[in-house]
Amino acid sequence: MKKLFMILVPIICLLAFIQILSNIPYFLSAIGGMALFAGIIYLGYRFYLSKRYGVPFKGRTSKGPNRSQIRKAQRTSTVKPQTKKPFSPSVKQRELNQKQLKKVPKRRSSPHLTVIEGKNTKKKKKA
Repeated sequence: MKKLFMILVPIICLLAFIQILSNIPYFLSAIGGMALFAGIIYLGYRFYLSKRYGVPFKGRTSKGPNRSQIRKAQRTSTVKPQTKKPFSPSVKQRELNQKQLKKVPKRRSSPHLTVIEGKNTKKKKKA
């Protein structure tokens, strides 16, 4: 089976190449037709995107600065960025927080406790 494919595949490729060379105008018109069809599909897709999502039809336009220009302007600007004010809770919130806090009793060591070391071994009474 493998020998059959090893012989038939090159023969079929050679015949296809000869057919293409014998009919070059038809081959070129077929390639051109496929390219034209793909171009129409692409333009229709771009038109659909521009109408539905507001994407520019021709691609990226030069409206406004790009990212690198924005970064450069931020580095060279003299205006300081606004800092956020620290959060200050309202009076009611402060009162609620203070009520919720409970005093935790301090742990104290109790000096009256003694440590018992090990168990005493019981001696057997000998009779």
